Amino acid sequence: MGFDYGSVNVQYALIDMYEKCGDIKDSVLVYKGVPNRNLEMCNSLMTSLLHYDSVQVAVKLFGLMVNEGIGFGKVSLSTTVKALSMSAPACLSSCTPTPRKIPGSAPDCTVP
Repeated sequence: MGFDYGSVNVQYALIDMYEKCGDIKDSVLVYKGVPNRNLEMCNSLMTSLLHYDSVQVAVKLFGLMVNEGIGFGKVSLSTTVKALSMSAPACLSSCTPTPRKIPGSAPDCTVP
């Protein structure tokens, strides 16, 4: 009795196992080899990518999930928000606030 390597559950488990063993490249290869991806499989890869600081790829995966019609759930949304928060300090450090006037406000009311 062997494993059905075409099973989505087996693929999901392989993605998770490779990540836990420190082999994110094989996790991605398993993901790419699955024709019918589901939400759990995407969430597994997304959290794996985040553990290896692949923030931009994790956020890109969220966009692909939406575009491919897989959708998203609590795990994928919270993982994406965490990824964005991890990348925000790097982005914000290069930004300089510029005061701007709030439309319809008093002349002396500006937002930094």
